[in-house]
Amino acid sequence: MVGHFGLVEIAAILALVVLAPLAASHAVTPTGKHVPPFSGSSLLGHRVSTTGCGGAASFVRTPAFNLTTGVGITFGKSSATGCGPPGFPDDGATEGTTGMSSANFTPVGAGPWKITLNFTVSYAYNLTETGSSASRAAISYGVAQLFLDSSAWDETTSTAYGTPSQNLLFSATTNGSASGVVSGHHSQSYLTISVVSNFTAGDHYIFLLYVVASELAHVDGGTSATASALLNLATNGHHFKFNYWSFP
Repeated sequence: MVGHFGLVEIAAILALVVLAPLAASHAVTPTGKHVPPFSGSSLLGHRVSTTGCGGAASFVRTPAFNLTTGVGITFGKSSATGCGPPGFPDDGATEGTTGMSSANFTPVGAGPWKITLNFTVSYAYNLTETGSSASRAAISYGVAQLFLDSSAWDETTSTAYGTPSQNLLFSATTNGSASGVVSGHHSQSYLTISVVSNFTAGDHYIFLLYVVASELAHVDGGTSATASALLNLATNGHHFKFNYWSFP
């Protein structure tokens, strides 16, 4: 399946993101509801990987996030053609991250406190393969996955707060498909996450909200099969949009 940021990678992202707020002034975001334009920082990442002589991958649109509008985009595509000997597969894969880290905020008084995050996401996907069937083990396939991740960071102590949340929004594969083609588009509107937290009163915190879009094309070695995959959150109205956050 497609790789996704694990806890180690998320910790590394947190460490990088908080350097700028720590070096900046310590103005504290007021409580209440916050809508675009947002104060904070864009949170972006992308990686491309290929294996074998027949794997290819690229970004049609590299990840970007606009703090003024709250809109994030990413669009990756991959392909694979069997050209290596048995035991040497061909793969192409991309993973794009887009979202933001908030300006800092400080809990006052007795907790627990609730952070509410509201977003929409719209995406299109197209997966193909030519070497598999439902009646035998797959020798080629395309996969697409979309995760929503969130986490918090205590700037006062320079430590992560709690365990990062990883939520699978969407997953599709051609593995077992009779036609070898799986495609579509979908919009998930006004999804809300509410997190009740026992923050330390007086400490400065930031939270991070971002999506990770991954897709993979795979072909077993020693075959002439083909596969392709794309996941679009960037064109024709497809995107990730952070609508608002509120505290408490």
